[in-house]
Amino acid sequence: MYDRETVEMALYALSEGAGYAEAAEFCGASPDSVRRRALHGPPRERRGRRGRSCARPPAAEAPRRPATMSPPDAEEAALEEPDRAAYEAAMTENMLLRAVLDDLKGAGSHPGSISNRRKCELGERLRAATGLPLREVTAFSRISKSSYEYHRARLGRPDALAALRARRRRWSAASCARRAWRSPTPAGAGAGAPT
Repeated sequence: MYDRETVEMALYALSEGAGYAEAAEFCGASPDSVRRRALHGPPRERRGRRGRSCARPPAAEAPRRPATMSPPDAEEAALEEPDRAAYEAAMTENMLLRAVLDDLKGAGSHPGSISNRRKCELGERLRAATGLPLREVTAFSRISKSSYEYHRARLGRPDALAALRARRRRWSAASCARRAWRSPTPAGAGAGAPT
């Protein structure tokens, strides 16, 4: 990049009717640079962030006062109503997320694959532990109220398909998951055996 005087000389030569090559010869710059400056004008002052080569040495900072804690007997100001509501909402969400994470870590599943039955179990535990209304629990777990009620009615009952699910898992592990999960006859079962 040429200095401002060189660029201004080239622009003056162009304004007097010289071509790019003549203006470049006149000011001692390349014709491409003259053409570029004719399109964009003289360079503006550089502002903003400087590059590392132009960086100023760090200024000596004023010594900072050490941070002070409030005395242990200091009283906190009471929260206003909107602040209290926001705080309670954040704490509720925090409890919900902790419960979901505990549930997921225990079962080793992905959040997108939680069944509605497990969502209902989780919701019942949350309601018992926190006293949250059903509306918040169903909204958080993304389950409709009707599905929640359906599964809640069946929570006390044993899972009728538990044995079948265990058998399917064993079969899938034995076949190294080479078969489709809906294969009609698992290995070792006779034809027509339920899967």
